[in-house]
Amino acid sequence: LPVIMEKAEFDISLLFVEDEKEARESISEMISQEFSKFYVAKNASEALEIHKQNKIDLLLSDVHMPGMNGLELAKIIKQTNPKVKIVMMSAFTDTNFLLQSIDIQVDGYIVKPVRLLRVLSAIKKQADIILSEKKFEEQGQALKQSEDKYRTLIETMSDVVVRISTTGALLYVSPSITNFGGYMANEEIGNNISKYFVKKADYLNVLKLIDDIVITQKNGGFEFMFKPNNKEPFMVELTYMPLIKNGKLYSIQIVLRDITERKKAEAQIKGQNKELQKLNATKDRFFSIIAHDLKGPFNTMLGFSGLLVDKFDKYDKEKQKKFLGILKKDIGNTYKLLENLLHWSRSQRGKIKFKPEKLNLYLLLYETIELLNLMATNKSITIKNEIPENLYVDADNDMLTTIVRNLISNAIKFTPKGGTVEIGVETRHGVSLHGVSQHEIYIKDSGLGIKPEIQTKLFNISENTSTRGTENETGTGLGLILCKEFVEKHGGEIWVESEVGKGSKFIFTLPETV
Repeated sequence: LPVIMEKAEFDISLLFVEDEKEARESISEMISQEFSKFYVAKNASEALEIHKQNKIDLLLSDVHMPGMNGLELAKIIKQTNPKVKIVMMSAFTDTNFLLQSIDIQVDGYIVKPVRLLRVLSAIKKQADIILSEKKFEEQGQALKQSEDKYRTLIETMSDVVVRISTTGALLYVSPSITNFGGYMANEEIGNNISKYFVKKADYLNVLKLIDDIVITQKNGGFEFMFKPNNKEPFMVELTYMPLIKNGKLYSIQIVLRDITERKKAEAQIKGQNKELQKLNATKDRFFSIIAHDLKGPFNTMLGFSGLLVDKFDKYDKEKQKKFLGILKKDIGNTYKLLENLLHWSRSQRGKIKFKPEKLNLYLLLYETIELLNLMATNKSITIKNEIPENLYVDADNDMLTTIVRNLISNAIKFTPKGGTVEIGVETRHGVSLHGVSQHEIYIKDSGLGIKPEIQTKLFNISENTSTRGTENETGTGLGLILCKEFVEKHGGEIWVESEVGKGSKFIFTLPETV
């Protein structure tokens, strides 16, 4: 039976084929909940039966199986469903296998023995491609529907047909000009077509085209802003055709078509494409963080833990303690990264509920500082909580805690030993668009400061602004992205004021409690 998930990350169907029970169960457990429909088969025969009954978007299959192998299975499925994406798993790497894979148009390949994270990364990459293709198909359908609507409009309100001389004089104007532009057709004869152009440059373009048409006698067209008699100017498509008699041009026939709706549809599609590109860039950044920033700490932890296991008895207690300290630090940093990734991922999918309540800002800061106190003490940094003890704000407790924790830990990270971090607030009365007073909460440090060119990139997910702290502390830059999203959830803003060598001041706003 298929696994059907209503709130899966990817709204697509995946068919997983693996004859080894242990591998089948472990991989299924990890990936099944990522997809809205998940099917699993232990051989090609079962897989083909599932394929007959269901639409499959993505096939993940072992190659070497009893009976029909994975490549033969993929070829059959590809023949009936050319759009299906295929990821194969195999220990085979010979040329014949690779040539068969290319012939079948396999989209991804995983060498056995497989690592679960690599499997997840490979299928998520294909899932993103599938979703992008579906999005573009939907946009194409939307554009087609818009064009159909436009054609219907033209059929019920005819285009304007005019004929002009080689000097631009109107020789004929169809009656539809009245509905189209508010002009009376019989009164237009003898006028110059220049009266229909808002921009003089467009009319001069027509005169130039007339000279070209006399010589080349070719059809063509362009778009311009039409000047009606009874409403605001609008975009029109002009198409022209030379009328020839005895080899000589005697007039030019022009069709004027209102393209307002089409322009709106094109602008909408353009906006959707930009949004899709932005989403893809965001996902690329997300996977980049996972691939790069998790790999480093885990390699370090594996290396030091391996040394401890292999040579524990050969090291004195001081050396053992040193290695364990390094492990603890890396585990802490990795946990913090995972926590931010989880928060950010949930916020992107709209799974974090915004629940504002009346909070004592001083107490919330006090509790956060207590959690970060060891980190500050290790660098002899003094943290000053200058928030008034009776100051209350309307905010989501978890989101606000995440904001201040990230900002304070960053301040500690970039402040040298013996420095200070100050948390305070300034209230601006009646400064918002709605006349509501705002609290400007700031976290100020005596640290390294930030270069101007870096400041503009700090809150952008597509930019990599991660730098090391004064004690070589690592990070991803994702914490500030998370801060920005959570601050904006509260209707506030966040920014930085900084000068290299003179510290930084991160400021965010919250509305004053009524």
